Amino acid sequence: ANILHKKGYEVDVPDMPNTLFPDADEWTAKALECVKGKENILLVGHSLGVATILNMLSKKDCPSIEKVIAISGTSDISYITVPKMLILPVKSFYEKLPKWNWNSIREKVKTFIIMHSDNDPLVDISDAKHLAKELNADLHVFHKGHFNVVEIPEILPYV
Repeated sequence: ANILHKKGYEVDVPDMPNTLFPDADEWTAKALECVKGKENILLVGHSLGVATILNMLSKKDCPSIEKVIAISGTSDISYITVPKMLILPVKSFYEKLPKWNWNSIREKVKTFIIMHSDNDPLVDISDAKHLAKELNADLHVFHKGHFNVVEIPEILPYV
């Protein structure tokens, strides 16, 4: 976020509610709140943030988005590779998500970029390939684990 802010972008990093037990409805409402009334929107989502963005894009009241950069995201719980006992907090999140209408989602976004690691221990790269196919997006593969860092300078070429 700091890198984008220094480049002149208005940056909003929302504090998502209930991060220990995330709720898809709460996170989507928060994301919608952040984009209402704005133009030329670039969304960057990481991990559950990607599913949140997809859910937001499936809503009728979501505005058009210029670009989405999806980092280490998953569209479906079946692609998550962590032990089952660790997945329980996000299981209910995914259970609330609809079956994606990919055409509707694509219509709201001018450009999708998918960034994923070939060594992500939490989300299998096959989901990144699936997202890239469904969203007609470019897939950029790195060797950065789950991108669990504060700054991700790798996004700069795609902004």
